Amino acid sequence: PKAEEEENVVNFTANESDVFVAHKNGFIKQWCYIDEETSLKRTWNTSHVGAIAFMTFDSSSTILATGGCDSLVKLWDTQRQYITHYLKGCSGVISHIKFHPKPKQDKPYYLLATGDHDSVVNVYDLKTSKLVKRFEGHSSTVTGIEILINGNEEKAITCSRDKLMMIWCLNTLECIRKFPIFESLESLFILPIGKQFRDETVNDNLVVTAGEKGVLKVWNIENGKLVYEQENSILKASESGDDGQLITQAIYTKETDEIAVVSFENNVLFYNLNDFNLVRQLVGHNDEVLDIKFLGTNENFIVVATNSRHIKIFDLRTLNCSIVEGHTDIVLSIAVIPSNPLMFASSSKDNTLRIWLFDEDSMSVTCCFKGSGHSHSVTSVAAPFKSLDWVVTASEDTTLKVWHIPDFSDDDDVKPLTSKFAVRAHEKNINALAVSPNDKLICSASQDKTAKLWSLDDQLTLVGTLRGHRRGIWCVNFSPVDQVVATSSVDGTIKIWSISDLSCLKTFEGHESSVLKVQFISRGTQLISSSSDGNIKLWRVKTNECTKTIDAHDSKVWSLAVSKDEQTVVTGGGDSKIIFWKDVTIEEQEEAAVKQEQFIEEEQKLLNLIQRKKWTKAIKIAVRLGQPFRAQNILKEIIRDEEYNEENQLKCDVVKQSLEPLREDELLSLVRFAMKWNMNSKHCQIAQRVLRVAFELLGHEKLLSIPDAKEMVESFLPFTERHFNRISNLHQSVTFMQFMWNNMKLSDNVNALRISDS
Repeated sequence: PKAEEEENVVNFTANESDVFVAHKNGFIKQWCYIDEETSLKRTWNTSHVGAIAFMTFDSSSTILATGGCDSLVKLWDTQRQYITHYLKGCSGVISHIKFHPKPKQDKPYYLLATGDHDSVVNVYDLKTSKLVKRFEGHSSTVTGIEILINGNEEKAITCSRDKLMMIWCLNTLECIRKFPIFESLESLFILPIGKQFRDETVNDNLVVTAGEKGVLKVWNIENGKLVYEQENSILKASESGDDGQLITQAIYTKETDEIAVVSFENNVLFYNLNDFNLVRQLVGHNDEVLDIKFLGTNENFIVVATNSRHIKIFDLRTLNCSIVEGHTDIVLSIAVIPSNPLMFASSSKDNTLRIWLFDEDSMSVTCCFKGSGHSHSVTSVAAPFKSLDWVVTASEDTTLKVWHIPDFSDDDDVKPLTSKFAVRAHEKNINALAVSPNDKLICSASQDKTAKLWSLDDQLTLVGTLRGHRRGIWCVNFSPVDQVVATSSVDGTIKIWSISDLSCLKTFEGHESSVLKVQFISRGTQLISSSSDGNIKLWRVKTNECTKTIDAHDSKVWSLAVSKDEQTVVTGGGDSKIIFWKDVTIEEQEEAAVKQEQFIEEEQKLLNLIQRKKWTKAIKIAVRLGQPFRAQNILKEIIRDEEYNEENQLKCDVVKQSLEPLREDELLSLVRFAMKWNMNSKHCQIAQRVLRVAFELLGHEKLLSIPDAKEMVESFLPFTERHFNRISNLHQSVTFMQFMWNNMKLSDNVNALRISDS
């Protein structure tokens, strides 16, 4: 737990050269990021009780202020590395700290800080380290503080969740104005004088606020009038009153003249200061990924439905993101129309279907059509392979609807869709839809444990019902080649059904939980499936065999998409991760072929070396190939040579001479081979010779320092003791036999003497 707290980052800030990262355990780490490789310069304990809630630098970027959950504000000199101030007086968790931007010698050096408990802004004079004033007036947490300097006049501007913005005079330390903003505010900043705003130079005291409504607003703090309200914000509260897209932070970056906005869903949006137009978007958190599809002519994009009313489109080449607004509730399903890969349909909990047109160059999306008619959430949408005229949807209201798509027009208005056919398809919620490759059949899967086939001609006609699953069905998919359809169920099985006679042809078992997605690949010869335990499985259809299991996600794998060339698979799950998988079958086959070729070459080389009795080189190759049996036979040949030399009165340790040129790692590998040989009494002599040579060449300290030394010793000891006892017993037996033989010879001699005497 302590290690986890140390790694959990709760806050950070940066100056020109370093990043200061606050961890949950109260420590701050100072990282240098100027070099190509970041380096840790310093770590210190702030002694805050609890997490550090706020961090900021003064105008010199040398004094770091930290505000903690313990209501304390501490100031640190990051260059001299000591604490300069220890400020008390705030109540609750510190929500904001602001240094005076331009301190003067003859005036107090103010620091403003506030806690979330009493909504009071404390004014400290850092020259005296005293609390000089308490700004009281807000009735909720103060979320933003700015200081405006205009000549000798100095003002502090505060905003709060009580929907008020207050102006304070720092000369008199009194409130001079109070403006109602009519929304809970989370952030504010001052528009710099001299910058271009709406093609005009900023001369007045203008302040930008951001809050629960998801739009940026510009106010004149002299008269309290609203100067401008952002019109094109994709974070704007929906018609249903959803405030989930409130802005939590807004920052002006003078280097790029852009406004960085952070949303409640942790998305970062960059707006141009002049016209507040969206420049780029970053997605910080996806929430649960409910559906993914490849998009674009060359499938260079993915369109993603997360636990949000917004659709996200990612460019796979740059990972840039475009957030698409339109739905008023969570988007549940997406279908890209194959005959036009720039068109896609989406269904949502707002009971509607939308048809979108995507522009690859600008990453912009236009909603062309909207279909309304379902009485409950539209759970699934599917598109035909060859036609652009229709799409089919399924809903929690248990109905199936086929929608006619009219021709596109040049105007920007969203056209309504009309339902061609509608039928009550199932008894319970419909989870999935699929269209056959020839566009003649539609298959629907439901929680009522059945899947149904529908014929689409002049009307929607039921062809048959597929029964056999014990629980509800999550997914359905047609084979691209054969006249079969695959279904996956909560019962943990995948079934393949014949379209002609509606019989179950195959059942795939192996998943330990609900199978959420299934899809045919490799021209219908394989299946890929995902489950609620985070696993992905690859199946061979012909043999019902699971060929590969991947522990892919930490939660349910809700979505799975395969590219047209089947080289890439993308999955998304409840753990908010989007993972891309590459088909490396060809690479693995090529690598295996190269390894096999190298193995054959090494094998032939090894045989040649053995034939020429080049023992050292032969052992090297045997070790490299991982062939303990071959290495054992080589050592047997070496020992035979040694015995031959002894018979010819040539004393020489051939084993040691052969093993001495080996590298340290090669010798250790041979010792590991010997560990296995030592378990068999037939080969223990070779194992003991190798171990003795290893001790002589490496020494016991080196052998005991290797990582698996303990396992090696534990393996060698019992078998070595057993072999020693066996040899000792044999030696005793031989000694006893020798004694008996000598006695027998002595008796023969005595008898011979008696016979001769007689």
